[in-house]
Amino acid sequence: MAIKKSKEDKNKLVPDEVAAKVVREIYRMKLSGMNATGIAAELSANRILTPSEYKKNEKCSRLKWSDKVIIWILQNEIYTGTLISKQQFRLENTHEAIISRHDFNLVQQIMKANTRTTPGCNKVHLFSALLRCGACGGNMTHRTSSYKGNQYRYYQCMTGKGNGCTASGAIKEDDLTACVSEILKSHVNNLVTVDSMLANPRNQFALQKVTVEYDEKIAERKQKLEKTLPYNNRLYDDLIEGLLEKDEYEYFKVEYATDIIRLKQEIKDLELERDNILSGKNEQQNLLECLRQLNDATTPDRNVLLHLIHSIRMINKTELEIIFDYQI
Repeated sequence: MAIKKSKEDKNKLVPDEVAAKVVREIYRMKLSGMNATGIAAELSANRILTPSEYKKNEKCSRLKWSDKVIIWILQNEIYTGTLISKQQFRLENTHEAIISRHDFNLVQQIMKANTRTTPGCNKVHLFSALLRCGACGGNMTHRTSSYKGNQYRYYQCMTGKGNGCTASGAIKEDDLTACVSEILKSHVNNLVTVDSMLANPRNQFALQKVTVEYDEKIAERKQKLEKTLPYNNRLYDDLIEGLLEKDEYEYFKVEYATDIIRLKQEIKDLELERDNILSGKNEQQNLLECLRQLNDATTPDRNVLLHLIHSIRMINKTELEIIFDYQI
């Protein structure tokens, strides 16, 4: 789904933009905290065609999305531009990616973590799989309790003192959210504003320099390819004319064929990397988008947290340690 054979070149894979929008939305919902059941229900409620219906060119959806299909899409590397062969060989950059490698890896990290949802709820809590106990390193789990008609939400280490944890107790969800939000904004403000990062002439100059370097590498390999092709094409003539023995012919045939395949793949990879940088699909752009969202929001959402933070350790009720994924 979302990746198809090109009409012009049957050996080339290209994105199917209609289906690609659905795949991107599935990943967006997962990163926002929704589970597979919630995503499937949302797509079904919006009458989005299932993969089987889309393949049959159905006009309207009559089937419901299943958790299995959602999980399959979330675990499929094909959306990152990577193909896995039947022999389990990984072939990277075989086609244009519709999901960034960073987002794909984040989703895999979330799916491996214990991020169960509250019964009847299709979204995980804001700090699920991110918040760790500073004393024992265990996961801190969201809890809800009621007292005199009021509901209290908090995070608590699940290891417990009986199992050796020396943590001082729980932390209220509101206090944690306010504290993390303040630290995040302070971290961003101490670095540089998003607008100045984007407008900085140094960054623009650096981008131009990088693309020139890519162009030079591509040109170098194209030149090598142009020199190799004539030699490869003349091999059979040299064999017929007696200039090469059969074993020499077989040897050079394999050597030239290997060089040609390697050079073509290197050119393709370099062009894709260069195009990704120019179109803003690199990791820095993901970071900048998260910083924009953080500057605009009163409190961070889960998508921003997952892109910026590796983990949060609760030392005590008034002290947190945040390990960032990015350092600018």
